[in-house]
Amino acid sequence: LVVGRSAKLISRALKECRKVVAVSPRGTGETKPGAGVLNNWGWFVGRPLAGQRAWDIARTAEWARSGSQERKRAEIPVKIYADRDHWEAALLAAAMKPELFSGGEIRLGVASWKDLLKKPEDVGPAAGPGVFEQLDVPHLSRMAGNVRVV
Repeated sequence: LVVGRSAKLISRALKECRKVVAVSPRGTGETKPGAGVLNNWGWFVGRPLAGQRAWDIARTAEWARSGSQERKRAEIPVKIYADRDHWEAALLAAAMKPELFSGGEIRLGVASWKDLLKKPEDVGPAAGPGVFEQLDVPHLSRMAGNVRVV
């Protein structure tokens, strides 16, 4: 499972896996809002965009695991690959549902959520209520199970 459409990641995944699914979580790819659009609307309804994107990735992994009638669902390995453009949602998904992913690699954009404060324009996609107080990037990395986080 490749998060985003990086040709480099898709090529790598094709070398390591039999099948590859590239997913663009909501608000990215062709659904990315244009300039001047309110990106934090999810906060107002209690559903931050970061969580919605992580959910999209987890649901895609569940779908990929259920793709074979011949093999039990738990036996279908799903690896996740994400680069610095989509690392936040991929890391949240891997930490939220580590049992879905047999491996893969997530390349971090920052070492800590606090690093995002240096570039406030980039905080929106990663931020969730209380995330700075509860779980930092190293905590989520440890929760990601078999996924390599670098």
